[in-house]
Amino acid sequence: MRVVSHSLAVSLLLVACSSSPPPIMPKQQVMIPFGTHDTLNNKDRQKEALTVERAVTISLQHSPKVQQILAELDSETVKNQQISRWPELQLSIARLANGDGSQLTSHLELALGKLLWQKNYRQLHDSRQQQSTSLAYQQLLLFAQQVRRSFYQYQICQAQAATLQDIDEAATALVTLATRQYQAGNINSRERDYAMLAQAETQLALAANQREQQQLRTELNQLLGLRHDDTQWQASAELPNLPIELPTLNTNKVERFALAHHPSMIVAKQTLNTQQAQTHISDKERWLPESIIGVEREKSSSEHAKVGGTFSVQLPFFASQHRRFAQAATRTTQAWADNERLNLQLQSRLAVQQWQSYWQEARFWQDKLLPLHARIRQETALHYNGMLEGIEELIHSRQNELNAQHRYLQALTQFALAQAELEQWLTMPINQAINTLDVTP
Repeated sequence: MRVVSHSLAVSLLLVACSSSPPPIMPKQQVMIPFGTHDTLNNKDRQKEALTVERAVTISLQHSPKVQQILAELDSETVKNQQISRWPELQLSIARLANGDGSQLTSHLELALGKLLWQKNYRQLHDSRQQQSTSLAYQQLLLFAQQVRRSFYQYQICQAQAATLQDIDEAATALVTLATRQYQAGNINSRERDYAMLAQAETQLALAANQREQQQLRTELNQLLGLRHDDTQWQASAELPNLPIELPTLNTNKVERFALAHHPSMIVAKQTLNTQQAQTHISDKERWLPESIIGVEREKSSSEHAKVGGTFSVQLPFFASQHRRFAQAATRTTQAWADNERLNLQLQSRLAVQQWQSYWQEARFWQDKLLPLHARIRQETALHYNGMLEGIEELIHSRQNELNAQHRYLQALTQFALAQAELEQWLTMPINQAINTLDVTP
């Protein structure tokens, strides 16, 4: 019997685009942002272009990694339930035979310590269950981030392949033209070789691009949890959006929001609560580590049955050591939680700065550098047609334009990844965060 209910699994995988993230993860629900319910079958997936949102959704439904996270949460739930159970009765029966008859002894006992501190054990169970649920949410959030990263890289790689193919066709035409001019004696062998070299370098770049696409597609197939016969999907040709104006996000608000809502901070707080609850129990039980009450019954074939109560207790001579160990564990957990808080503060601020910086770089390439390279190439072509410049300058201008297009696509990739990273710290899309951050968490 599965401990994690069906509703928990559905909430874990399909609840998406929440209006606002929970301030603390509920004990019976885990949520993952940036997804939509995917109801298409495999044939429909092959017909429709795969977007990043659908890629995340499909991966959350089918990936073995997600199933592993759910199974680990299931296992932790079972362990946590054992903590809060009523102490189990231990029954032992022994029969001793001798020459004149036999003797039957039965013993029923109950651990007194857990019975006395049952309320504290239930609190420990609740704290550990919340910790396990929040940890599962954090793992799924990072998994969705990994899917987005691989998908964006694959999209950009495809766009670069299309550019390389156009350049390869142009390079082939230039080689044909250069060969004819060389045969006619209009150019020397060096100018012809420059054209052939440009074509060879483009073909090498195309081969490298194909290898990268194969690697990224394999990674995505694994993340999506697809079988070998379900991998004939096509990625959307629509590249990540580069906004004309970047929304203004206050780094202080982003930091405060992340501290209040990011699962890593929630996990840190709940881990500290769990350790404190465990320390509280250890402090109570340090004088009664093994206290047992029971009932014993003895009956022999020649005598009447005898019934009596039993009580046993261990009094440690060095009980203070247990307390010091528990206090040291609490200090260790507190230091770890403080480090998590500091990391979250610094990383959320850095995410905002990187997001803004990569946007500026991508816009600069799009608005300034790409038009300049295009005009230079056009002017060079006009000069070449007018016999004012040689084919070497024309090839050089096309190479520069190609490099500029590649640099722009790389900058666009970095911006998309930086935005996905920022959304991971905010646990919601940027467009939604703009309105949400106006409310003090």
